[in-house]
Amino acid sequence: MVQKLRVVVRVDLDGASVRIKVLGKVDRHTLIGLYSLIRRTNSLRPNLHLEVDLRDAHAEAAALAELHHSCKSGHLPEQVDPRLARCRLRVLDPASAAPAVRSLAGMSA
Repeated sequence: MVQKLRVVVRVDLDGASVRIKVLGKVDRHTLIGLYSLIRRTNSLRPNLHLEVDLRDAHAEAAALAELHHSCKSGHLPEQVDPRLARCRLRVLDPASAAPAVRSLAGMSA
């Protein structure tokens, strides 16, 4: 069965922020598409604050761990973004996961 994500992207270019609301199941297959969307959104403007809201999604532990690694490293995986452009990413965990919000160190809330 093919899994699909539903996303709503809200862009505030004046405030230099983007919120990507995700519904559906985030796993190793759908994560590739989500990363592609994050990469394209990140290229809209330098220094965008990107927030991926997974609170209403279901995420497999491995996919969630990869997203959190991208938060900490400040860039997306090389296979998604070979240029390794700076990515100011913040992830809101699914309700089924720990209720923590993880973000890039030093990023203002």
